[in-house]
Order: sequence, then C-alpha cells, then structure tokens
Amino acid sequence: MSAKSSTGAAGDKLKYPNFEHLLGTVAPSAEIVTQLQSALASTHENLQSLAEEHQTALEELRSANEELHSVNEEMQSTNEELETSKEELQSLNEELHTVNMRISEKNDELVRANTDLKNLFESTQIATVFLDRHLIIRSFTQAIASIFNLIPSDVGRPLTDIVSHLKYNAMREDVDFVLSNLQPLERRIERIDQPVHYVMRILPYREPDSSVTGVLVTFVDVTSIVQAEVALVAADVRKDLFLATLSHELRNPLAPIRMAADSGGRARLDRFSGLFKC
Repeated sequence: MSAKSSTGAAGDKLKYPNFEHLLGTVAPSAEIVTQLQSALASTHENLQSLAEEHQTALEELRSANEELHSVNEEMQSTNEELETSKEELQSLNEELHTVNMRISEKNDELVRANTDLKNLFESTQIATVFLDRHLIIRSFTQAIASIFNLIPSDVGRPLTDIVSHLKYNAMREDVDFVLSNLQPLERRIERIDQPVHYVMRILPYREPDSSVTGVLVTFVDVTSIVQAEVALVAADVRKDLFLATLSHELRNPLAPIRMAADSGGRARLDRFSGLFKC
C-alpha cells in the first residue's frame, strides 16, 4: 500500500511537475488539476494562435518588404526621370531666357520705332486720327485737336460723337467706301470758323498680315496753296484783260493819231474862220 502510494505520488510529480512549486507537498485535487489542465490547454491554444499570428505577421512583413523594395525601385526610377526632367527644364529655361532676351530687344525696337513715329507726327504737325471699322477712335496726334475737340479720354469713342470745325459730315460714308474698295480717298474741306482749307485723306489701315482693320485719316493744311491758287487765278484774269486790251490797241494803231489830228485840225480851222469875221 505504501509502495503504491509512493508510486502514485511519484507519478503525480511526474504528471504535474510545473505546479509543485506552487502547491508544495499538498497533492492537488482533481478539480484543481482540471482547472490547471484547462488553463494549460487555453494557454497552449493562445500560444498556437499567437504563433500563427506571428507567422502571418512575418509573411505580411515579407510582403510589405517586397512592396517597399518595389516602391524603392520605382522611386529610384522616378528620381532618375525627375533628374532627366530637371535637365530638360533647365535647358528649356535657358531657351526661354534667350527668347525673353530677344523679345526684350524687339520690345525696345518697337518702343524706339513708336517714339520715332510720334516725333515724326509731332514735327510734321499732320493732324492724324486712327479709326477702326466702326469709327471708334484708336489713337490720334495732338494736331487733330485743332480740328476735332479731342482729349486723351476720347480714345474708344466714335469719332462721329466728337464736335468738329469742318464743313463736312460724310465721314461714315467715306470710310465705308474706303473699306469696301481698299483704295485711298481724298477730299478738300473747309473750316466753319476760319478761312482755312484742308486736304483730307482716308487710307486703309493694314495689319502686318495685310488684313484691313480700320482707316487712317489725315488732314493737311493747304490754306497757303489755296490762296496761291486764288492769286494765280486773279493774275490770269488780269493777264487775259491786259492781253485783250493790248490786242485791241494793236489792231488799230493809228486810231489815237487820227483822233489827235482831227481834234487839232478842227481847232485851227476855228481860229482861221474867226480872223475873217473880224
């Protein structure tokens, strides 16, 4: 009996070696053993589940590592493409800088040309106004202000809305004619308030591509020419009168002499008759 008890105790020690330090020399009851076995089984299952989760996590980490490696390669490829794009952008920037310099030079040339034209118009004192197809004022020279009451803020307004000092009201018809025929038109116009004469010229305004987008109207003061023409006509009239008179006198060169002789002889005859009467 004692041998069997000792054998059973040894078996229990072998069967539950992990709980001996907790239970001491007290033999565990069947209920405790069941609880411990259940806890051990649960722990084993938890460990198994943790092992599986660990394995799954490792696989996911491997997959993530592969993806990161792939992303790294893509990033390297993208970086190389960005480097290439950077070089291309740098080259494009240099080209744009060159183009910008050329544009700046062209702009300077245009400014100089515009200044030259402005000085030319001001020096010649030619009254000029630029109109579009609807007679809207684009620009004008200062000399035009003596003909139309124009001020800088009138740019963008129709010229027909501006008061003028001319005996002329056919601007729209003449502009339509020039735009239709693409031929210059010239008229002689007088002022209302002064004895001043102008030659008005309307010319098509051509763009660099040869398209006509408006007209150019100029007014040239020809008062001195008109006065010279009037003086010339008067001189021609006087010349014609003088030549007619001279021609008449040349046709009858002895008429004055006869008239003088007749008047002298008649006087002498009267004196002779008077002597006999005495």
